[in-house]
Amino acid sequence: MRLGPARPRDIRRLVRLIPGAATPADRRALRRLIAEAEVLVLRDWRGPHGFLAREGAEVHALYIHRRQRGRGHGKRLLDAAKRRARVLTLWTPQADRAARAFYAREGFEVVGFGDGSGNEHGLPDVRLRWIREGARR
Repeated sequence: MRLGPARPRDIRRLVRLIPGAATPADRRALRRLIAEAEVLVLRDWRGPHGFLAREGAEVHALYIHRRQRGRGHGKRLLDAAKRRARVLTLWTPQADRAARAFYAREGFEVVGFGDGSGNEHGLPDVRLRWIREGARR
């Protein structure tokens, strides 16, 4: 598997990795991220298996194809983002125990909670933060 930047032609395939997403708005949002932010894609000859999108410290998305989960792909993408940043922050649904456990294993700490009014699904979420060891808070 290769890790590299997303390309505009990847949009349709990347959107398919997002559960329940395939609307024109989802494609526009991903197109904007590819143009303005860093979007790393993990791919092989069959195409993308996962991606991570971030702007500065903010991780906007980390998605792995459902059949590719549990193989270290999410960790590989997150490790690449950690190498490029001193601090990473993100929101994840409070009810997504698997995601919360993954981020806890990766050194993220809870720094706040949301009522869902700030996300597209309206679900309560949790704010997480990772700080590189030795970095100032």
